[in-house]
Amino acid sequence: FVAFGVGLDPRQALLYGPVMGPLLVGCTLGLTSFASAGLIPGYTGAGMNPARCFAFAVARGGFHDQWIWWFGPLAGSLVQTACYWIVPPYHTHAK
Repeated sequence: FVAFGVGLDPRQALLYGPVMGPLLVGCTLGLTSFASAGLIPGYTGAGMNPARCFAFAVARGGFHDQWIWWFGPLAGSLVQTACYWIVPPYHTHAK
């Protein structure tokens, strides 16, 4: 949501400006990765990049259940995009 609502939506430029949008997106991604890194021993953090998960599969030599790393982010982004456009986080007032 932060990437769409703050970083990519031109309507938010007046509120956040050209610097705060990318900074908030980066802080959100960094905090998510950092907060999830120490949950389970051996777990390196949130796998938000499918290519990162693909690299581990190549190093391991097995691609069992690799599809979930590609399907999950794609499905999540499609659901988030639909929700963002159906129920926008901004309100337009009739003039």
